[in-house]
Amino acid sequence: MRILHISDLHVPAEVDDEQRRLVEAFLRDLQAQNRDVRVDLVVFSGDLSCEGGVDGFASARQILLDPLREALPGCPIVLTPGNHDVDRDKINGIIESGLQVQLVSDEAVDALLNDQETFAQAKRRLEPWDTFASEWCADSDRERIGLLVHVHRFTVDGCKIGIAVLNSAWRASGGDDDRGRLIIGAHNSSDAVAAIDQEELRLVVVHHPLTWIAEFDALSHRSLFESHGLFVFTGHEHTPDPASEITTRGAALYSRAGCLYAGSGYSNSYTLLDLDHRIRQATVTVRRWWPQREELDQATDLRASSTPHSGDRGSCASCRDRSGAEPDRGRSNAHGDPNCVRSYGGPAVLASPEQGGDRRCSA
Repeated sequence: MRILHISDLHVPAEVDDEQRRLVEAFLRDLQAQNRDVRVDLVVFSGDLSCEGGVDGFASARQILLDPLREALPGCPIVLTPGNHDVDRDKINGIIESGLQVQLVSDEAVDALLNDQETFAQAKRRLEPWDTFASEWCADSDRERIGLLVHVHRFTVDGCKIGIAVLNSAWRASGGDDDRGRLIIGAHNSSDAVAAIDQEELRLVVVHHPLTWIAEFDALSHRSLFESHGLFVFTGHEHTPDPASEITTRGAALYSRAGCLYAGSGYSNSYTLLDLDHRIRQATVTVRRWWPQREELDQATDLRASSTPHSGDRGSCASCRDRSGAEPDRGRSNAHGDPNCVRSYGGPAVLASPEQGGDRRCSA
C-alpha cells in the first residue's frame, strides 16, 4: 500500500501567491505520482494553519484538503493538530504557569485528565481545531479514545489498518520554549494503541517528534512505540527524515515529513511511503519543491540509500566506534554516509525485523 505523508502547511487566513503556487504544484505532482501507483492513505501530521483560527482552517481546506479529496476520491485523509493549530489567545497564563510546574509525571497528567474543569481550561487553545476536525471527520469512522486521542480503522487490499491519532499540541504555546515540556499523555496513548493492537498494520500520527516531549512522557512513548512495533508519523521540524530504530525494547519505523510552507528557506517537500506489510518494509520517496523551476521533483540533493542498516558493523563509520566494536543499536540514519538511511533522495528502504514470532505486520 502507498501512504502520502504531508505536514506543516502553516496557511494563514489570507493565502499569499507563493504558497498557492507551491500547493498547486504539489497537487499536480501528486496526481502524476498517483497515476503510477495509487495512494491508499493520506497522513497530515499537524500545523494545518498558521495561527489556529477559524479563517486559517477554512483557507487550508480551500487550498489543500478539498482539492486532495477531489484528487484522491475515496482515500482516507487523517489529521492531527500541531502547535500552529493552537489559538494562543485562549491560553490562560495563570493556569499555564501552574501546569508547567505540576505536570512532571504520568500520575500528575492522569490527575489533570480526571479534573474536567481544569483540563477544559488547559485545552481551550484547541477549541477552533476541535470544531474543524469534527466537521472534517464527520463522515469517517473516527473513534474517540479518552480525552486526547482518536483511532481510525481501514482495510486496504485485504490488510486491516489501525491508526492512533495522538495530540502533542494541547500543551503547546508555540516557539522553542515548547521543546522538552510538551506532553502527549502516555496512558491515553496506551489505550489508543490497545484499541488497534489486533489490526495487521498499526500506525501512530502525532505532530511533534519525541525530542520535543517532556522526558518522562517521551520515555513512556518511546517504549510504547518500539514494544508494539509501530510506524510513527511526525512533522514539526520541516525536514524529511525517515528512520528505523531498534533497541532492547523492540523496533519502530519513524517518518518525519517536510513542510508545504511558502518560502525557499524551508525544505518544502512531501513523502511517499510504499509499505510491504508481509516483510515489514517501507520504501520511502521524497519529492521536494524546486523554487527556480516552480515544480516538485525527486529530491536529488539528498543521496539515495540502497542498503538500509540498523547500525550494523561496517555499514556506516559514524554508527560504530573507531575500534570496530559492535555499534550502538540506535537510530539507523546517517551522517553523510551514502549507505546510511538518513542520506536518501528516494527511494530509500527501511525495514523492521520480526519480533517474537508475531506474524502481524507492524510497519
